[in-house]
Amino acid sequence: MRQLRERQCTFFDALVATNGIERDPILVVVSEILRDNPRILQLIRKDLQRHLDQPGRGRKGLSAEQVLRFSIVMRRFNWSYRVARDRIADSLYLREFAGFGWHRIPTHQAFQQAVKKLRPATIERINAILIRDSVEREIEDGDITRTDTTVVECNVRPPTDSG
Repeated sequence: MRQLRERQCTFFDALVATNGIERDPILVVVSEILRDNPRILQLIRKDLQRHLDQPGRGRKGLSAEQVLRFSIVMRRFNWSYRVARDRIADSLYLREFAGFGWHRIPTHQAFQQAVKKLRPATIERINAILIRDSVEREIEDGDITRTDTTVVECNVRPPTDSG
């Protein structure tokens, strides 16, 4: 199928291609899904601006896409906020994926505060959008999806022997 236009190669694309850096296939698919579902970013922006009196004034802050992509990188590789921030700062590919380019990467506390503003209802709606899109793309069948990892208190018997 012919495309209407070819996407212009960014400077990061050129650096990644010439240096032999391999892209994470999961993050490539995630980028496509996010590009095709702009509603996700609108939900996140709404949560980020929820308690602001005048959202159009003041510092620019992190964009909804940067918060989402940072969170995805953090969860994908099971990194803490501090480690994810440092790894994104050190990696050309992760900088491009997270939407920072050559700009300064904020502190891990800025990311933590932004992610904390996302409501559970918003996360559930985003998960529903992602599951629906994954089923349409035939990436996932959508029969079983675990979206909650709640810790439950239980009695654990102390060990009585070394075995």
